[in-house]
Amino acid sequence: NMPVIYIAGPITGIEHYRWNFMNAQAHFEKQGYSVFNPTFMPPGLPHDSYMPICYKMMDVCDSVYFLSGWEHSEGAGLEFEYAVAKGLKILFEKEEK
Repeated sequence: NMPVIYIAGPITGIEHYRWNFMNAQAHFEKQGYSVFNPTFMPPGLPHDSYMPICYKMMDVCDSVYFLSGWEHSEGAGLEFEYAVAKGLKILFEKEEK
């Protein structure tokens, strides 16, 4: 079975957030992961509309990768709490470099 990972990180207020997520996605796909990237969801919805979708994506993952700056993101903070509660493996960008 292919390992499955979710990418979490700051989006709101980050100019090139999609590049950050796509770069991480490419990195993990090269390692044989199936990757859930939340930046593929349509923009412009209320913040509360995204989180249930993100949680559903995380439900099928083995691990969650947190991009630098995640601790300043409300959504990524919620994703961190969810990942801990679900017992998912947690990786951080700062540890990868």
